[in-house]
Amino acid sequence: MLPNVTNWEPPTGVKPYKQATFEDWLTFTALGGLIMGEDDQKIYKMTLTEFCDQFNVSRMTITRWRNQTPDLATKIEQRRNEIMP
Repeated sequence: MLPNVTNWEPPTGVKPYKQATFEDWLTFTALGGLIMGEDDQKIYKMTLTEFCDQFNVSRMTITRWRNQTPDLATKIEQRRNEIMP
């Protein structure tokens, strides 16, 4: 039997196995891509492509998170306040 298309809603949230990466992405976004180098303790700007490569996540997944996460702006602001009160 086919699903009732009138009641269909797009999926929301993050898949459990990507929750840790989502949390890292929230931090990355809250800081505007700024990271601290491990070797020299200098601050660098990481691009979204570099983030995706380092955390093994596709840009399509990031786009899906942006479009389907309820209250995303609030979550990013909360993370920013956790890091820099």
